[in-house]
Amino acid sequence: MKSEIPIYDIQNFKAYKNDGILVSRFGYYATQHQHLHSAHRHSFYHLVFFTAGSGHQQIDFKRFDVKAGLIYFMVPGQVHSWDFETEPDGYIINFSTDYLSSFLLKPNYLENFSFFSGQPDQQVLELEDEVQQKITSIFEDILKEGQNEKPINDDLVKTLLIRLFIEIARNKNQTLNNNSYNH
Repeated sequence: MKSEIPIYDIQNFKAYKNDGILVSRFGYYATQHQHLHSAHRHSFYHLVFFTAGSGHQQIDFKRFDVKAGLIYFMVPGQVHSWDFETEPDGYIINFSTDYLSSFLLKPNYLENFSFFSGQPDQQVLELEDEVQQKITSIFEDILKEGQNEKPINDDLVKTLLIRLFIEIARNKNQTLNNNSYNH
């Protein structure tokens, strides 16, 4: 059965600004890519932050609710599907496995973030309102950079993407260990 599940490559999608990344508002993306609602895999990293909508999603055949304030992360090769009850919206970022490699000295840098573990229970997070506001601002800055016609490289987008990961990891770790600097 697993071999029947299609695998999509980042090249299957229109580039955002540079090769190796796609950034979009999720409502538009979900409408443009209806075939992605059924089970499929990616050969790239994938994250979605929901600002509206309800329903369910599956990551590696484990079911999760879809609701505003939820963000999920996926690593290459995981099986995924959606079933929306109300119109979803938010933000989506797909990026290739080597998108950050030219920017970072540590090739396994993403392994520092538990939400890139490949374990579905660690990949779906409900964010507090304050963090939602912070990351919405970051997503908007990334989208604006994609519309910028100035001939510069993609380092600002890569920096914003890493900032997004750090803000989410900080929020997640606050409840687990918020006194780490008070020893």
